[in-house]
Amino acid sequence: MEETEKKEVYPFLHGLSPATSKIIDYLKDGKVGDIVTDESLTGHCGRDTRPNQDGYGNLTTALKRLESKYGKLWVRVKGGDCLKCCNSIEIAEICDSDLQRVRRRTKRLNGRVPLVKIDDLNQDEVKLFMANIAISGTIELLSKRNTVKKLIARNTQKPLELPRLLEAFMVVT
Repeated sequence: MEETEKKEVYPFLHGLSPATSKIIDYLKDGKVGDIVTDESLTGHCGRDTRPNQDGYGNLTTALKRLESKYGKLWVRVKGGDCLKCCNSIEIAEICDSDLQRVRRRTKRLNGRVPLVKIDDLNQDEVKLFMANIAISGTIELLSKRNTVKKLIARNTQKPLELPRLLEAFMVVT
């Protein structure tokens, strides 16, 4: 009688590819400061996870899932072929960088508003455009450096609810 080899059954996460599930399983127990090389990730999931390679999409999906479901933020180390599990200081710096990106994008978007000729839009497009202008203007107002200074001056220790935030800038709702 031949002996049958037992295949290892791997518990894949619902809706994710096997490679993505393996990356998540490999990184979910990481500790702050841990560094994982692309070689070890490739060996673990079977796909090349470096940028512009076939497994990079699996890695980006896994990193998003690790952040949202497991509270782990892994980022690529600049100049290295590895990822690092971030500490609170690094996460705060990343948040500041993301806010700067939002600030630049909304400023650029609001600069394009005068280029739109309202007469060229139909009624539904005008309503949508005006709503988008209001939203982008609000985002720009709330993401300005001056806003940060005002919140620091008020000794803000926790996120404000929108009515209290608008009150801080004397905006009537």
